[in-house]
Amino acid sequence: MGRNKPAHQELPPATRPKDQYRHISGVQARYWTMGEGEPAVLVHGLGGSVDHWRYTIEPLAARFQVYAPDLPGFGRSDKPREHPSFAMQAEFLKNLMLGLGISRFYLVGHGVGGAIALHLAHEFPYMVHKLVLVATLGFGREVHWSYRLKSLPLLGELLTLPSRLGTRQMVMRLFYRHDLVTRECINTHYRLARLPGASRFFLAATRYSVDAGGIRREVMQSAQAQAREITAPTMIIWGREDQILPVTQAETARQLIAGAQLRILEECGHLPMVEKAQEFNELLLGFLSDDPDKGA
Repeated sequence: MGRNKPAHQELPPATRPKDQYRHISGVQARYWTMGEGEPAVLVHGLGGSVDHWRYTIEPLAARFQVYAPDLPGFGRSDKPREHPSFAMQAEFLKNLMLGLGISRFYLVGHGVGGAIALHLAHEFPYMVHKLVLVATLGFGREVHWSYRLKSLPLLGELLTLPSRLGTRQMVMRLFYRHDLVTRECINTHYRLARLPGASRFFLAATRYSVDAGGIRREVMQSAQAQAREITAPTMIIWGREDQILPVTQAETARQLIAGAQLRILEECGHLPMVEKAQEFNELLLGFLSDDPDKGA
């Protein structure tokens, strides 16, 4: 944390829609939905859940019908025995939306969820009207050292055992402004981490994307190859002080995706939709709504 920082905006009231469940691709999956209008899908990242969108869903629902699922293996969705590939997670999202009667939508992905959204937009471009990538994995090898340690045999199993201290340390890394790490925030992550199969799946998901050297080369190469062929209008959003995936990777993403807009949020860590909720929501609404006063 730096010194002599200017005053920050406070977090808006959190919205928690009713949990809903749907059986998709062999998984009983939780999702939230709110609003009316054109559909927009929010995809959380590694170790996340629909709760990461709690400050986004209501503002976005003023103009869109918003859907936010827990990906298979995360949150309160079922935990498969085998970790699904990004292609399988993208297939889950496609099937979820088609099952809801929706064949075209706006797509927003964060972290690993951004890599999954990228895969979906590449493989099924006719389904994605616009794409927003938030601190997305795949645009460089560098990642926080804690994930590299978790990729190691035995040490990974030890480090992913659920504990309040470990959960607090993990959540703190996601934020620049540590006073936003509330007891409620830690308790939400801790409760989800203790669900049957959650720590096993989180470790498998980490090792799918990360090895001792950082983001796995094949994961990075696949994401970057897909990025070069994205045709949907795209916005990239990143926190300047992101400790998990450094902000230098944002510029790589912008260069690879033709016509992509890049927005860097100052004094912000890995969760812009939480830490800079108001600014994030204005950018998101402006871009998705083609509002030049906010999207430019």
